[in-house]
Amino acid sequence: MATFPQWNEAIINFTLSGLSIGSRVFLSIDDASLEIIGLSFSENRPENGWLEDFKRSVRHKCVFGDEINLARFTYPLRDSKNCPRYIPFLSAMVLAAHNMGDDSGEKPIDPRAFFTHFNVVMGLPDQQGRTKGLTTGEDGKLWEDWNQWLRTQGFLPTAIPGDPGAYRYTRYPISQTVLRQSDRNSLWRRFTDGSWKKNYDEVLLMQRIRKDAQHFTRHLRDILQPDSDMWLRSYEAISRACYEVYEDWRETDDPASRMGQSTARVRTSLDIRLYRTEDYFSDTTEYRLFPRQPRQAASSTISVLHQRHNYTLSEDRPGWYMPLWSIDAEQLTNGLKLPLISPNSQLQHLFFPARDFWVLTLDPQIPESGVYASWDKGVEIGSPFILLAREELRTDLIKLKNEGLLEWESINSIFDGWNEYRGVTVQAEAQAWASITLENDALRLTLQPRTNFSLAFTGGLRAPRGSGWLVGFGPQVSLASFVTEAELSVYAEDEQIVFFDSIEAGKTIQIPWGSPGNYKVVVTQNGHSDERVVRILNWSELDVRPLDTDQYPSDNTFGIYGAVVKD
Repeated sequence: MATFPQWNEAIINFTLSGLSIGSRVFLSIDDASLEIIGLSFSENRPENGWLEDFKRSVRHKCVFGDEINLARFTYPLRDSKNCPRYIPFLSAMVLAAHNMGDDSGEKPIDPRAFFTHFNVVMGLPDQQGRTKGLTTGEDGKLWEDWNQWLRTQGFLPTAIPGDPGAYRYTRYPISQTVLRQSDRNSLWRRFTDGSWKKNYDEVLLMQRIRKDAQHFTRHLRDILQPDSDMWLRSYEAISRACYEVYEDWRETDDPASRMGQSTARVRTSLDIRLYRTEDYFSDTTEYRLFPRQPRQAASSTISVLHQRHNYTLSEDRPGWYMPLWSIDAEQLTNGLKLPLISPNSQLQHLFFPARDFWVLTLDPQIPESGVYASWDKGVEIGSPFILLAREELRTDLIKLKNEGLLEWESINSIFDGWNEYRGVTVQAEAQAWASITLENDALRLTLQPRTNFSLAFTGGLRAPRGSGWLVGFGPQVSLASFVTEAELSVYAEDEQIVFFDSIEAGKTIQIPWGSPGNYKVVVTQNGHSDERVVRILNWSELDVRPLDTDQYPSDNTFGIYGAVVKD
């Protein structure tokens, strides 16, 4: 049986794994996620499952008699490593919120019912209303400390209170439930009944889901609305949660029998994307396989055998492994599925899907590198991208260009039957794409922009691996938009505003970044807003990363690895 501190550490790791600096964080805990978290413990699964073990641990730590008592972990709120000590208690609140609502998902969530569900989770089912011993606002202090801790780690918190009144603090846990079980069931049912293909990436999947929104629950329809608060502040979290359901469905042999189950969603396939580099001296382009880490994957040793060479997967950054070998036209056209070798992982095979096109955008952490990859980030206004498409899509693409929706700088035949469109840019806002009809509608859905504006951070002196900028050399900010201007606000970690002004589209402005820390950048236009995080680092925070010169075979007699030349 896992202890309260063990659950605390495991839930934090689960929640943050695979997320890059600036990501929005949801403490989205439900029955199935607790079963996955339990897999990280070095002990056998309890007879009643990890969900019951979690509830046992929280009750043992927080319940005395018939009352809640948080004194055992709220003084102090942080441990010796400055990590929160109360996360299982907050997770129990989110678990209760996840269980709210009806099975159909059509009735709105009633905040008055929250403590009915929470008291059941805490083993106090006979109590009505706020649990005895839990004073009004005591839970809110924990949520605010969690938000503050996330900001210091470079993430964007998403837990928010409700309007002043009796249910102000129940809004915190309810705001963390991205998808409820009824939402997952409606997605699963649509994937099955609609015979959806099993080669969608995250961007195309979300466009298909939004197109078919009428088939889903009321809650899911509401958060898919482009002007909803949840969509505007948490698109990536919604997208990630929906894609996890899709991955689970994709790997199931009998989807109808699995729908609604809360068993651990153990991923058995490792999804592959594309990673593109260009040698400007020889004018050659190389595409390599780019493995995406399964979110919340436990640490494990994984390798794959290809052409008699064993490739060991090593992390490139949160959410991604290092690129593998170069692909050829046959692999690009027909896809690839290879067995994985691992003594301690549930992953069984590497999966590279056969698709009609791939969208590749600049490295979001180090755009100056010139590296493009299919990061599943979608198309942004003002940011040129590369489109790798089959020859059969040329007619559709020319139609988009003639309609003034798309533009590109050049076309090159990069593989047999494939063209590479370079310097592709979106020329019209999202609404203008709705009426266009293409032979390949997936192409329209993927290239259609999600928002009508975007921010870019350029210049300054970046720290290695996209971890931020060095103090005294912060980035400049620019706005790409079809509207002439927007409002820009910059906040320090203590929520003190350090900059506020209007910003014109196409113009670049310098921000007076102060001392090291994480700054929240908010752009607002026509009632819509977006947030980013800029991390300013001390020089002393730079870490040394050893060079791996043996990862890939080479026929050359020497190699250049950063500042090292190996012969």
